[in-house]
Amino acid sequence: MGIFGAKTGTKEVFITAVVTRADGTKEDIGLISYVGNNPLKKALVKINNIKRKVF
Repeated sequence: MGIFGAKTGTKEVFITAVVTRADGTKEDIGLISYVGNNPLKKALVKINNIKRKVF
């Protein structure tokens, strides 16, 4: 686990993950967290995240 810092004035942050296994295969976990001020964009990110889990 790392500690991340952001400059002041940051408007949005996306945190995504990719897991690399011991045998070298990579598994894209996708979006883990989103923080932003725009409520419309927050809703769109939630909808897209739900669609990825369902399909």
